[in-house]
Amino acid sequence: MKPELATIRRPREAKPIGLMQPVEPVLRTGRRAPSCGCTMLGLAGVLATASTLALAAQTEPDSSSAAHGRAVAVGSAPAPTRTTAAPQATSNAKAQQPPTDKARAAARKAATAAAAAAAAAPTLALATEEQRHAFGLAHLGEYQCEFKRLIRVLANPRHEGYVDLHFDKQVVTARPVLSSTGAIRLEDVKGRFLMVQIAFKSMILDTRIGQRVADDCQHDNHHEARRAASEAPPAPGLGISTPPPQEDGPSPPSTR
Repeated sequence: MKPELATIRRPREAKPIGLMQPVEPVLRTGRRAPSCGCTMLGLAGVLATASTLALAAQTEPDSSSAAHGRAVAVGSAPAPTRTTAAPQATSNAKAQQPPTDKARAAARKAATAAAAAAAAAPTLALATEEQRHAFGLAHLGEYQCEFKRLIRVLANPRHEGYVDLHFDKQVVTARPVLSSTGAIRLEDVKGRFLMVQIAFKSMILDTRIGQRVADDCQHDNHHEARRAASEAPPAPGLGISTPPPQEDGPSPPSTR
């Protein structure tokens, strides 16, 4: 009788096809049957099964290996870092942007205003001897005016013999003039304002509208003048002077 072939055991792990060992049938008696005793059908089935398992092992990676690869990929990913160069780059980009139409219009307007102011500035002539004499009589410094207003009269830093009137957030260049009555007139070189300095006070007038801009302005020299006047002895009599007596001579002829 021919010995019966036992069931062939499949390997647990697939091996490459090139490393597959020839599978020999195992006899029920426990002895190995010669290789020639294997049927062609059984050997073909074994080879087909081994080839299928090897192909599956090559195409589908191990789940543990895939999980390990994902873990390594996640672990090796660099942590996000804060970048400080981005805001600086943004600000530099904004600074390098060309000016807009509004900025160009504002620049043109400022340039036009500066040119107009330069053109409107009057050309001051050299001060004469009379003007320098009047400049020496003008009270320079601060004035305390009515309603607690402060006015300053300072020497012009660029033109000798001229003064600058500082009031109401504006600066007015004036020319000192000595009047026939003894008052000092500080005349605006543009012809609008006039500051009059008399013995006991000063005032500023707007000649265009005919009104006083500031009144009862007191300088330290005004206080000294008031004090000196109060300490001076009063004049005798009523202050009315009599005409001198006329010399004797022929009387004028009558008109009758």
